[in-house]
Amino acid sequence: MTKAAIILAGGKGIRTGLEIPKQFVEIDGKLLIEYSIDNFSKYVDFITIVCHRDYLDYAKNIASKYKNINISYTTGGDTRQLSVRNGLLELAGKNVKYVAIHDSARPLFSAELVSKLFDLVKTKKAVIPVISVSSTIANVVNQKVYKYIKRDECFLVQTPQVFEYELIAEAHNYFYNQKIFDFTDDSQMLFSLGWEIYTIEGSEINIKITTRNDLEFAKLILKNLYNFQFLKEKFYERTTTKGV
Repeated sequence: MTKAAIILAGGKGIRTGLEIPKQFVEIDGKLLIEYSIDNFSKYVDFITIVCHRDYLDYAKNIASKYKNINISYTTGGDTRQLSVRNGLLELAGKNVKYVAIHDSARPLFSAELVSKLFDLVKTKKAVIPVISVSSTIANVVNQKVYKYIKRDECFLVQTPQVFEYELIAEAHNYFYNQKIFDFTDDSQMLFSLGWEIYTIEGSEINIKITTRNDLEFAKLILKNLYNFQFLKEKFYERTTTKGV
């Protein structure tokens, strides 16, 4: 059955203060986005890169590097939600059964996680990686604590997220026709329509690179792949799945 991945690379990386978007920064001989491509290439038949129109040449050059996988590219939309929809449209007609949706700003996930997500989606339709929180969580309104939230019921949602292609495509089309464009997470979109979202334990080092400090952390990990593998296996790749 055909599997695909949509890699979102539409951001311009303003908060990192770099001249180019962070996903195109070179770390240890590879562009940041290529770490994601490498992990997906073992498990999918198609990869679609969604990027800002100003950086389409970067996407074209990346696609030319990979001869063993079909990589296409398309431009992003005004919001993350619209960018994902563009990626889904790019995959239309390719008989994709399952699709992973991933932020290129998260290069520190593993190929093993991808494998587990695709295995679970066959029976669950929608699967996402999550991690628990260790800090106390408060709901703050107008700089005052409104209430405290039980942290054992709170989880941080990560990508890649894997779905049945037709299911997530129909959800995107529904909200597009409703002129609702501000969902920041694809699983949230399905949840709002009443679908069950299942979880698998993610990784604490699978951070979303937003600031310059985040980028330096990623460089440290990616330049020490042996240590990264040790940390991943020792601490973070637990396989317990939980239902939401």
